[in-house]
Amino acid sequence: MLFIGMFGNGSYTINPPDQNKSFCLKTVELAVPNKDAWGLFYDFQVILDMAKEIPNDTVRSAQALYVANNIINVFQPGDNKTILEGRKIAQEFLKNKNGSTQHQLTAVGHCHIDTAWLW
Repeated sequence: MLFIGMFGNGSYTINPPDQNKSFCLKTVELAVPNKDAWGLFYDFQVILDMAKEIPNDTVRSAQALYVANNIINVFQPGDNKTILEGRKIAQEFLKNKNGSTQHQLTAVGHCHIDTAWLW
């Protein structure tokens, strides 16, 4: 079989784990995420998607495009102050409601764990 040992711990992908198999960790890299940068990334994605998906002839779409452009103009790679400035711009836009018809979204996570499968 071409994939022997590549997936799972069994001799094949469906068999029980091989108790004599061992692994050696050779390289490790640690990273500390910049939460403000990730926040700006997600804020920007939401605003850009609003500019793309809301009909072009609406004020909200034009505002979203304008704000996305301002964030890009403010951002300077390697300068954390510009990340915070971009987040302020994004938050000012995102805190505004779109009239009385504002939607409320709820996200519900789901995970399927197949406990009967021999991984």
